[in-house]
This record gives sequence, structure tokens and C-alpha cells, in this order.
Amino acid sequence: RDPAAFYDHLLQVYDEPPGAVVFLHGHGAKAWHTSCDALFARTIAYYRDLAKAFEEAKMNNKNKKEKIGNTQDESNDVGASLVNSTQKRLSNHMMTLTSNAQGTKNYVHKWFGRSAWKVQLQLDTPEAPISAAPYYLPSHYSPAYYQSENKPCRDLLDKWKDVIPSHNTHNPYMSTSCCASFIVPGHRIHRYPRELYQDLFDLLTNPTNDDLVVGRFCFEYLVYDLFHDDGLFEFEDVVKLYDEADALIHGKRGMSDRVEKDESVVGRLGNCLAS
Repeated sequence: RDPAAFYDHLLQVYDEPPGAVVFLHGHGAKAWHTSCDALFARTIAYYRDLAKAFEEAKMNNKNKKEKIGNTQDESNDVGASLVNSTQKRLSNHMMTLTSNAQGTKNYVHKWFGRSAWKVQLQLDTPEAPISAAPYYLPSHYSPAYYQSENKPCRDLLDKWKDVIPSHNTHNPYMSTSCCASFIVPGHRIHRYPRELYQDLFDLLTNPTNDDLVVGRFCFEYLVYDLFHDDGLFEFEDVVKLYDEADALIHGKRGMSDRVEKDESVVGRLGNCLAS
């Protein structure tokens, strides 16, 4: 029930969102759907850009105060809500940590895992064959069982249909990412009312629901559309963000023309690979 932990965290930080939320599985980088390269390159690149964004916000806030004659230093008055959320920068992107286990390069903008929403659409009718999703549901799950167990999720989505965006419209480059390991900008938590997160949490902790079904269709296949980038980036922009993160480990290549290899990142990557 790891999805419930995510929504529970959003409820806890709702009033004061952090700069970003990182969601990782307990296995960290040791899985078929991610890698040490992806985990370290992307989280470090994201943290660095977020820190830079906060420093810029702090300076802008200071300058505004000086213009109106208020020079009082209030260290807590620069939060996620004051960071410019319209800039095309890494810390304004919902970044997947999913990657082919062999590493980031040549996979990040070609392979985000299997097409989750396509699978859901195939299975959203009672007559849909369960073979449409052999990797998402165990083979012994019949279509009738799937339809029955997925009903709580469908009911929730119907309840919030005027709030939750239609899938695969805002993040065409991301909304099919599998496996729910990601970094999301903290200010996007306020995109939805607290009550939605409470409903999702209650759904995912209800012991009468099938964890496998509701966890996938009300979290893994939904989360990128909840916190999408709202058209801020073009596909080429996204490719460059991942390419520059990758360059921290592998150096300049591909589209990256600004980022040098960082030996401190490479060192930490080595510890991950050796574990």
C-alpha cells in the first residue's frame, strides 16, 4: 500500500508544501524499472535546480521588499508558492525516476515503462480481455473480477471528474510512465483540494479493496495526470532536462551542452552500484 503513504504525506504537508516531493519504493534503485544512474543523476540535478530556484525567489522577494521600504529579514517568507512556477526549468517538471535498469542514456525519452493508460482504456469495458494487460494484472484475474474490484476507483474518479484532468492530455511525454517513482514540484499539491487526497487515501487503505487493482488504477496510472506540467514544456524541453541530468554522470553527450561530469555524483553512484 505504498500509494497510501504518498497521499498521507500530501495531507500532512498540505498547509505548507515543501519545494518538492520525492516518491521512491523501498528497493531504491534495485529494480527492473529504475537504475542507480537514473536515481542519482535525476534527484541530484533536481535538488540543485530547486535550491537555485529558491535562492532566486529569495533574492527577488528581498528586492521587492526594498522597493517598498520593508527591509525586515524574514527567513520563512520564501516558500514553494513564491518560486516562479512558469519557468521552463527542471524543478518545475514532474520528473519520473523510472528507467531501464541498464541506465539512463538512450532510454529516458524512449522508455518510461509500459503504456499504463492505454492498458486501462483497454480494460475499462466489461468485455475487455484480461490478456490486454498481462503484466499489470495476474493471469488468474478474470475480466469480471477486475471490473468488480476496480469499481471503487472508477467511482472516485467519477466523483472528482470536474477536478481531475482527462488522462494523456497534459503530459503526452510522461503520462504513460510506469512504476510510480517520481519527483513532483511541491506547489502542485495545492492544485487539488485536501478532500481529494483524503478520498484517495481512504480508498487505498480500505481493507476490502484489492490493493493490486486500486493501487495501480488510482495511483500508478493516475499520478502523472494529477500533477502534470500543464503544457509548460515541449517534448524537446523534457528530453534536454533528462539529458542534462544524465550528463552529471556521463558527461556531455547528446543534447547536453552545458553540464560537465561531476565526480562527486559519480562517487555516490559507485556506492549505489556496489550495494
